[in-house]
Amino acid sequence: MDKKTKKRIRIGCGVSVAIFGIGFLVIMFLCAREFGEYYKPVTELSQYEEVKTLWPEELVSHFPSSATGDTGFFFQRGFLQGIHSLQLKEVLSVSDIEILLQRYSEKALAVFRWGRWDDSPNGTKHVPIPYYFTSEDGSLAFPEDFVIMVLLAEEHNGGNPWNHGRTSGIALSVERKTAVYWAEDW
Repeated sequence: MDKKTKKRIRIGCGVSVAIFGIGFLVIMFLCAREFGEYYKPVTELSQYEEVKTLWPEELVSHFPSSATGDTGFFFQRGFLQGIHSLQLKEVLSVSDIEILLQRYSEKALAVFRWGRWDDSPNGTKHVPIPYYFTSEDGSLAFPEDFVIMVLLAEEHNGGNPWNHGRTSGIALSVERKTAVYWAEDW
């Protein structure tokens, strides 16, 4: 082979590697962008009913069938061992909040009032409670006036308490006239 042919082969190989590398980077960029969009939190209320159908019925049976009015919504898919979260916040009348308090306090596995676990119907205590993803101020902790009722709590651990599991329930505040429904799986 002469020098010109060897040079052409080297240039051809270099161009091929460059094209392959650029193509690979473009594909990786597009995949990363789509991946990021897939795991981005959803807060658009119009997607509530569709998102709710993605969850097992036993986790979302206490959620309202539809969401209207003064409402906050949060949904995020978990990545790998990350938490899958669904939360709906509604502003209701005081009488509606009191009805929900009565209905769910009888069904609750555990009840949490700021700083203490109350006696629960079956004695279950110290189960994980959710973050307040639908808060107005970005705070992740529920304010002191909320009563948090855990309706379902299943621990799936490998010897590590609450390393994996799922919970659902409702947090209610008469003072704020607010009901926050939640479901989590991790």
